[in-house]
Amino acid sequence: GIEFLKLPKKVSLLGETIDFEADRYLGKVKVIQLFGSWCPNCMDETKFFVDWRKQHQILLNDVEFIALAWEVFQTEEQAKKALRKFKVKMQMDYPIILMDYKSTKSVLDTIPFEKMVAFPTTLFLGKDNKIEKIHTGFSGQATGPYFDLFTKEFEETLIELIKK
Repeated sequence: GIEFLKLPKKVSLLGETIDFEADRYLGKVKVIQLFGSWCPNCMDETKFFVDWRKQHQILLNDVEFIALAWEVFQTEEQAKKALRKFKVKMQMDYPIILMDYKSTKSVLDTIPFEKMVAFPTTLFLGKDNKIEKIHTGFSGQATGPYFDLFTKEFEETLIELIKK
């Protein structure tokens, strides 16, 4: 693993407190999605996550998904409105936390890893909140074998982290 993700308590779009020290998150693998509602590949990745969650309900006892959003708006309310619309449209059943809305904070201001290359980026955290793997970008279904490879690696990574 690389570093521990020390995400301070945050409040999601729907008012849920996201706290890695809370019972809901203790001892669970975490998939942290770094995205923006403006990003086409982020939409494809979100659809993948939503579908994957529906198809792997049993694994959700051991895995939590959390989306961290970087938006580009004049006001926080505009950003939250866009994210609420995105959440409904994409049928997201996991929390979104608005990290920034005016391009004042970079991802690296919040998350301790070497460099942020592109959106989306997915962090895979072990049960101890250590960043075990970072995946940048998303190869959607149209990419054929790349999508198949991503799907296989995604599942293998989660199963390996659950077993640890």
